[in-house]
Amino acid sequence: MSSAGENGKPLLSEQEVEALLDRAGSRPGPAGEVRDFDLAAAPRITRGRLPTLELLHENFAKQFRGRLGDLLRREVRVTFTGVQSLRAAEYLASLPDPASLELCRARPLPGQVLFALDPLLLFTMVEAYYGGSGQPGRPARESGPTPTEARFARALMRQVGSDLGAAWAPVASLEFESVKQERSAHFVDFAASGELVHVNRFLLELPAASGHLDFVIPAGSLEPLREVLAAGGGIRPVISGRPWAAALGRGVAQAEIEVRVVLAEAQVNLGELVRLKPGDVLPIEAPAEATVLAGEIPVLSGRFGVSRGRNAITVTAPRR
Repeated sequence: MSSAGENGKPLLSEQEVEALLDRAGSRPGPAGEVRDFDLAAAPRITRGRLPTLELLHENFAKQFRGRLGDLLRREVRVTFTGVQSLRAAEYLASLPDPASLELCRARPLPGQVLFALDPLLLFTMVEAYYGGSGQPGRPARESGPTPTEARFARALMRQVGSDLGAAWAPVASLEFESVKQERSAHFVDFAASGELVHVNRFLLELPAASGHLDFVIPAGSLEPLREVLAAGGGIRPVISGRPWAAALGRGVAQAEIEVRVVLAEAQVNLGELVRLKPGDVLPIEAPAEATVLAGEIPVLSGRFGVSRGRNAITVTAPRR
């Protein structure tokens, strides 16, 4: 490869062209060569909006507005402002330090979710809760939320979890469980740095102050519900296991298994065992109670007997 100048001579030698390609990184490697690939830095495809998720959180905002107003005894507005998809590292870097963060599990979703509350708003709500004016402002400090603010934030997150669970009920039965509180995003590890997270933002407006509450869900945690959340036309409940549970139960009940009963056991040493020959007798005593086994698992207890001329066992109790 070369370029010709006006006099017909190449402007760049072959060696110079090769060096430029190497520096630019555009030089293809030989076929079959192993090359480094950074999965975290690779662009990730976002598969469209999640309209049902947005509808769920709009319903949550309406319900939580009344709960928060009752708690603070003030007029409060809660508005769902939308869902933004970011990489986890990008979102965590945008948080203030110190912050008011709470990691939770949202069973049955896999992994953990994050709640992030505006620390200035938290201070204002605590001040209003204890009868203050509810005016914005906060003494400057770098230690993060006080113990009182931390307790209030945890109580607030319990209410948020309860109302979110109610809002999500048409889609999934979510149960929120607090894992830990943090004041710095540096100690938050709920998603890989390059993983996509869905930031669901709510604007909380008090008479004299406002701020945001973020409900952050890793994209991977929503995979089991992605089809439902991406569907339009309103909320459609996830198909529960009840319709097929009865059919599955009937099928399992008709399955045949082999059971056995150990009539008696005797213990001998290895020397006696190798000397045994036809005609030798091993003394045994029939136990008062027998155990019915399915494979190696004891399932029933019973007593030995005879029924219609055949050896039998009378079931007395299930084995637990």
